[in-house]
Amino acid sequence: MAHAYLATIYSDAGNYEEAIKYLATVIELEPGIALNFFKRGYCYDVMGKKQEALIDYSQTIILNTSNAGASYNSGLIYFNWDRYQEAIQDFTMAIKIGPLYVSAYFIRGKAHNKLKNYDTAIADLQKAFSLKPDEVNIQQDLGVAYDAKGEFEKAIAANDIVLSKTPNNKDAHFNRGLAYFSSWKYEEAIGEFKWVTEFDSIDHEAFFI
Repeated sequence: MAHAYLATIYSDAGNYEEAIKYLATVIELEPGIALNFFKRGYCYDVMGKKQEALIDYSQTIILNTSNAGASYNSGLIYFNWDRYQEAIQDFTMAIKIGPLYVSAYFIRGKAHNKLKNYDTAIADLQKAFSLKPDEVNIQQDLGVAYDAKGEFEKAIAANDIVLSKTPNNKDAHFNRGLAYFSSWKYEEAIGEFKWVTEFDSIDHEAFFI
């Protein structure tokens, strides 16, 4: 179908409005194909039309319950709207479909952390890290979860790993400073916060911690 090819061409070129126009025709002619709703949902998503994207992702899931991407993308929208419980439900569905879905474990862990479900957050982040051990962002968020739970030594160790791979990671230095501070290791905390202030002279939070 020419409309489907035109939609693909315009989408690949970043002309999402034109892609949506042709996808609407494709969907009208073949309303039972989940992939077309997913493609249109993605176009809406990158355009910032999140409500329309959610509608299409939902229809994708209705038509094809094995589409993990639709559940994940829907979860991301809810996460960015601070609707963490709904995000967790969608990420859980994505994981059920794809048990090795690293990003779903990662962002679900972040959502649990926001809800102060620290044990569950840590479990998700550990799973994500086991699947992708070179991803420093996962280890960094794991450190945040340990710190929030009050397990400061584990938070320090997590940030040690991050800094071994990215020595100039300002957030990891700051987070390790917080963990040192909370565990009464003031000399180490001073070293971290001074590093942050020298690296970023306008980081006022490090000055007044």
